[in-house]
This record gives sequence, C-alpha cells and structure tokens, in this order.
Amino acid sequence: MTETGPRRQTGRDWEVFETDESSVYALSRAWALDPVWVRVLLGRGIDPDSYERDISAPTPPGDDSLGEMEEPRAWFHALLSSSEPVLIYADLDVDGLASAAILARFFLYRRHPYSVLLTNREDGRSLLPSRIKPYQDRGFRRIIVADMGASSANVLRMLQGEGMSCLVVDHHLIPAEWPRSSVPLVHPAGRSALTSAGAAYTLIRPYLSAAEEPQMAFLAGLSVLGDRAPLIRENRYLVLSLLSEETLKVFPGVRLLLRKRVRRIPIVSDFSFGVIPYLNAPGRMGDPAPAFDLLMSKSAEASERTVATLLDLNRRRQELEWLLYEEIRRKGPEEFVFFHKDWFPGVLGRVAHRVSEEWNRTVFVGTLTASLTVRGSVRCKNGDRFTDIMAALEGLPIRGGGHPMAGGLEFPVDLLPEVSLRLSRKINVHVSDSVAQDSVTSADGEPLRIDAFLPAYFRNPIFWEGYRKLFPFGEGFARPLFGVRRARIERLEEVSGKMQACAYRWRHGSGRAFIREGGATLSPGQDYDLVVTPEIRGKGDYLERLFVVADHRPA
Repeated sequence: MTETGPRRQTGRDWEVFETDESSVYALSRAWALDPVWVRVLLGRGIDPDSYERDISAPTPPGDDSLGEMEEPRAWFHALLSSSEPVLIYADLDVDGLASAAILARFFLYRRHPYSVLLTNREDGRSLLPSRIKPYQDRGFRRIIVADMGASSANVLRMLQGEGMSCLVVDHHLIPAEWPRSSVPLVHPAGRSALTSAGAAYTLIRPYLSAAEEPQMAFLAGLSVLGDRAPLIRENRYLVLSLLSEETLKVFPGVRLLLRKRVRRIPIVSDFSFGVIPYLNAPGRMGDPAPAFDLLMSKSAEASERTVATLLDLNRRRQELEWLLYEEIRRKGPEEFVFFHKDWFPGVLGRVAHRVSEEWNRTVFVGTLTASLTVRGSVRCKNGDRFTDIMAALEGLPIRGGGHPMAGGLEFPVDLLPEVSLRLSRKINVHVSDSVAQDSVTSADGEPLRIDAFLPAYFRNPIFWEGYRKLFPFGEGFARPLFGVRRARIERLEEVSGKMQACAYRWRHGSGRAFIREGGATLSPGQDYDLVVTPEIRGKGDYLERLFVVADHRPA
C-alpha cells in the first residue's frame, strides 16, 4: 500500500485524486463501502489486493515479516528443550514492557524457569553488565534482550565471552558492526514495521495454543500504539486484537485502568489515551516495574493499588512535561539543540516530539547525567533521518540508537559544542515553513490537498459506518482529509481549554468543526475553504462524532 497515488488539480484551488467513477461504484459494492471512502482509498494507491491484505482482513505476522530466522528459532528451540533458566532483559517503555510480558507469560504457562529484568531511567535504556551480573551468579546462562541491544554489540560480545548465550529481539536500527555470526537476532525485515513486541509475538507464535494467541496479540497491539507504528498489515491485526472483550478480561489490570476512563466497550483510541501514557509513566519517572506488574496481574483486586500508582505517576509526568515544553517554546523555533543540566530526563523524548511536530523541525533535547554525559532524544522532520545524524557525528565517542525518525544520543558534555556544530550543518537544511497538520494554513495560490470533497450526507450513518470500517487511522494510514468549499463562519465557541468549535454554513446547509489549540485562526463573517478530518472520539461513556479543521484558506 502506498500513501499517494496519481493526483490532479481541480481547477487551481484543490488537489484531489482523479477517479474512474465506474471503478468507484464497482469497488463500493465489492467492499460494502460508501463511494466517498472508496475514493479515499484509491487516492492512496489501495487496490483490491492491498485493501484485503492491509486494511479489511489483515493476517498475523509470520516469519516473512522478520529477517533470517533459522538461527533464532534454533536458539529458542534449544532453550525450550532444556530446563535452563532464561533472563528476559527489556526496555522500560510500552514496547519493552509488552515484549517482556509476552515472553514472561509464555514461559509461565510452560513452567519454564525465567526472570525479568527491566531497565530504569538511570540505566540510559541500554544493557548494563552490572545489572546482569547477579543473575550470572545465580546460574543464568541464557538471556533474551528485548526492545534494546541493537546499540550494545560490545556488551553482547563481552557476555558471550563470559559464557552467556544471547538472543536479541529488537526493531531499532541495526549498526553495521552487529555480531551477526554469533548473536541470533529477531528483527523486522522488508516492508514489515513490527515493533519489538510484534517480533516477540512472531517468534513464539508457532508454539501458542488457541487460547494463548489472542493474549500475545493483545500485548503486541499495545506496543503498536505505544511506538506509533504504522497501522497497516500485520500491525493492524495486532491493534484490532485490543477490541476483544474476552481477551481484555485476561488482563484485569488493563481493564481496570480503562474503566477509570470509560464504562462502554472501548475503541482503539481509548487504549491510546487511557492506557499507553499510564504504562509509560513509571519508566519515565524512574522504575517501570508497576506497569509490568499491571500487564501480568491476574485480578482486579490485586491491581487496585498498582492502578492508583500509575495514575499518580502519570499526573506527575504531565506536570514535568508541560513545564519543560513551555520552557523550550519560549526559546523559539530558531534553535534546534536544547540542553539544560537540570531538566528531568524522563520527559525529554515526549517534549522533543511535541516541539518537533509544532515547529516542523528536527530537534535534540538533552540533559546532564550523573556521569557527566549529555543524554537526550532526537526527533526528525523535513527529510532528516536518524541514520544521517549518526553519520554526521561519526568519529565522536557517541552512543546512539533508535528508529529512522527518532532516537537517543549520549556523549561527553564537553562535546556539546561540536555536536551542535555538526548537527547545524546536517539537519533542517530543507526546512519547510509549514507546521503540524492540525495547524496548517495553506499559502496563497497553493492548492488544498484532499482525499475527496465532503459529501452532503456527512451526517448519515452510512458515512460514519465507512469511517468505522477503516478505523483506526494513524501512522502509515493517515486520517482522511475532506474539502469544504466556501464555508461562511457564523460563530466560534469555546468548548474546552484545548478545543474551539466553529459553526459554519455552506452550500449543503450548516456544519460544525473543531479547532485544536494552536490551530486555525478563523474570523466570524468570513468565507473560507476548509479541509476537515472526521474523528470518532471516546467521551466518557459515549462516542462523539466530529470533524476537526486540518487546513484552511480564505475563499
């Protein structure tokens, strides 16, 4: 599936995909979708084969989603054939926690001896031999490293020299010096965008019973949302596993956490906003153990105290994140390397993401560690890639790892001027003046790019049924954009601290759309061409259908 197809400009004002209407109506009948949604899909290069494979009937991931699996499978089979204890060493975010929970539940159900070791904030999200040593002293000779390890080749070599047998399950960028001949690696390959938990699920899937498979898919689905991985193909299968009420009952801790937000049957976005931040909060604040305990909990009663802890930690995380975000915003978008020795390290990645999205800039946000190193997070925009950043810093004593668009760096504090200088020559070279999609205003004379024009029957259940069939939208499957011609703004209403309602009239009658904080600036009595995107949002115990202004210009 591709995100773009052949497009044309309608007149001078709109850029929209040109469709063969006979094909649209034929596919509308075949897919049981309203024609407007077929136009959206065709504009993204989705044909009947990719519609079934990527959207309507995705299948669980198999070995074709991973790289060479002969050695990892042989390693794993040898482990299961023995009674050797295995150490699961995992990262502190949702992907790492879900990976650890998948493997822990798998060994628990088979009564295979295991232990779980999670990184904490002070570890710097990397393998520390000092933390592994106590397990070596207890006789552990096998270790599975989950959602990290790709940037710790030297540590893995050292462990092997000490008699440890290692298996790495990771989805981060693999460096050229990776010891492929000696350390089996479970890693996405080809078009696959699996998370580490998705890779762990794929590793154990051949051994799973019919009752176990939905549980493991559920955990991998949480990691897809936590890492904002593309919501197509195998990842879509995993995310849709979250919607099984029967599977949710197997995770009473997660269910209890959700019930703090909603009582109705949850939708995917409820997990994005009502579960993921709370699972991430303990690791960001210091120790991820409470989040892991919640994923392993067997009863709601046992989870009550854990849920209360997660709620409190997330509240504190939000306060710290907001303070740092506001401090960086005051510095302005002209800068791209932000550093202060006293910033709280647990929120740097979140703040870097928010600032990067708002300013449409590649940024680095870092702080000082106790060992006098700078540690921080990079978020990439404007065609920059994390691999390019690492190449620009080649030759310096820098540790780093991550994804194509995001990663972490650590280096001696006295190198900060040199790092800033090298980055200034490499990143934001092709900066666009546009900002995040929710706050775009198209330049004069530029066409508004849309998937289709909003139909007159947008309130009809048929329209929203099509949206529901294609939901969720996100990374890799962008939300649909609909054009509204010449909308006259009648009034603006304050709805909440982060949203403003806009009432307008157009040729099909009245309409209403919402403007997010920092988004469009519209004036009552004026005419605008609008680009709106539909959303179904959980609001307490009911679902709200609405449109959000994504782009606009004077008509």
